[in-house]
Amino acid sequence: MKILRTAIIFLLIITLLSGGFVFAAEPGVSEWAAPEIREVLDLGFIPDNLKNQYSADITRAEFAETAVRFLAMQFHISADEVCSYYLNLTPPPVTENGEPFRWFSDVDNVYVTTAYLSGIVKGRGNGIFDPDSPITREEAAQMLYNTYRVYAEEDSITISDLSHFSDRAAIASWAENAAGFVVEHDVMRGISESEFSPQTNYTREQCYVTFLRLYKNAPCSRLYNTAKNLWTYDEMVDDIIKEYSYISIYSCETETCTVLYGVYTAARTNGHRFWIIYKDGGRMQLREHFLYPDHLFLENFVMNEDGTELYCTQKNTGERYKINLEKAEVEILP
Repeated sequence: MKILRTAIIFLLIITLLSGGFVFAAEPGVSEWAAPEIREVLDLGFIPDNLKNQYSADITRAEFAETAVRFLAMQFHISADEVCSYYLNLTPPPVTENGEPFRWFSDVDNVYVTTAYLSGIVKGRGNGIFDPDSPITREEAAQMLYNTYRVYAEEDSITISDLSHFSDRAAIASWAENAAGFVVEHDVMRGISESEFSPQTNYTREQCYVTFLRLYKNAPCSRLYNTAKNLWTYDEMVDDIIKEYSYISIYSCETETCTVLYGVYTAARTNGHRFWIIYKDGGRMQLREHFLYPDHLFLENFVMNEDGTELYCTQKNTGERYKINLEKAEVEILP
C-alpha cells in the first residue's frame, strides 16, 4: 500500500510539473492545440468569458474582442485604453434626433466598435455587423492580417505564394494577400499540405493559437520590441501628470520604466492611481490590482537592487505589496 501511495504521489507531481492539470478546468481543448493554448493562457489575452468550448466555432463578435485584447498586448496597454483611443480618434457623428449613435444597428459592443474603427473588421453593409455568425478561415486570415497592420510597419509584410494549394482558386480575391501573409509566417496552415479550405468555419482554439503564432512568428511584435506604439514615452508621462490636477506622492525611474503614484485631486472619488510607464512603449495602471483599490493609500516604497521589483505598504492597514514592474503584477505578501 505504501508503494502504491508513493507511486500515486510521484505521478501527481509529474503531472503538475508538466502542466497536466492546466486543462482540467478548460473543457473542449483539442490535443493538437493544448501546448499553444497553455502559452495563450499565460499571455492573458483571451477574454474570461471565452475560456471554454474551445472547439466551438468562434463568432464575429468574439473574434473582434479577442483581436482588441491581442492588440492591447502588442501596444502594451490595457484593452480599455485601446478602446478609448479609437473611440476618441473617431467620434461618432451627431444624430439628427439627438439619440446616442450606434455604428451598427444589431450590436452595441465596445470591442466590436473598436475592432471596426481600427480597421480589423468590417460590417455586412446597411449598418449590420452580424455579431453571432461564425467566421470562415479566409475571413480569419483577413482579420489576422488587418490586426497585424494596425501595429506593424508596412515594409514588414511579406506574402507567400499559394500555388501549392489545390483550392487556391476558391480563396476570395479580397482574402488572397491575407492568406498569403498568414501562410508566409506560419500563422495559419492548410488543413492539409494541399488544401487551404477557405470556407471552413473557424474555431475558438484556432483563433487563439493563430493570434499566438502572429505574436511569435511575424516580424513586428511586442515580443521583439518591434511593434508600433500609440504614444511616445514623454507623451504618456505628460498625459498622466498634466491631467485632473495631479499631485505626485511617489515616483521613481529605472532603466526600463517610470513609476508614478499620485492622486487626481479634482476627482470626486478614487483619485489615487499607480502607473508604470515603459520606455520601450506602453503603460499599465495598477489600481485595481491592489487589495483596496478604492482606498489606495501607499507608503514605505523600497526598490530592489536590479530595479525590477518595488515594495510598499498599505497605509493604516499594513498590508505589504510586491510589484513586479516588468510584468505589471501586484503580489500581496504574507
